[in-house]
Amino acid sequence: SYITHSLKVEGLRGIVTVPAKLESTSLVFAYGVDLFFTQIAPSRTYDSLTEDFSYALLLLTIVALVAAIFVTWVLSERKDLQEKWK
Repeated sequence: SYITHSLKVEGLRGIVTVPAKLESTSLVFAYGVDLFFTQIAPSRTYDSLTEDFSYALLLLTIVALVAAIFVTWVLSERKDLQEKWK
C-alpha cells in the first residue's frame, strides 16, 4: 500500500521493477485486472535538483569561473612575454 498510495490492484498477477536513469529512482509496474505504474525513490531523490534550485547562481558561478580562467590566461601570457624580453 506504500507504493500504491492505499489503492488496491485487483487480481494482481505480477509486479515488474526496473531501474530508472536516475540512480535513486525505480519504476514499478503492477498488473492483473488493474494496471498500476509509478516511480519510487526509496532513499529519496538525492540525485535530482530541488524546485527552488538557483539556476541564476549556477550561471553566475560558471561565468565567474570562465572570467577567472581568461584573466589568469592573459596574466600568464603577459608574464611569459616579459620573461622573453629579459
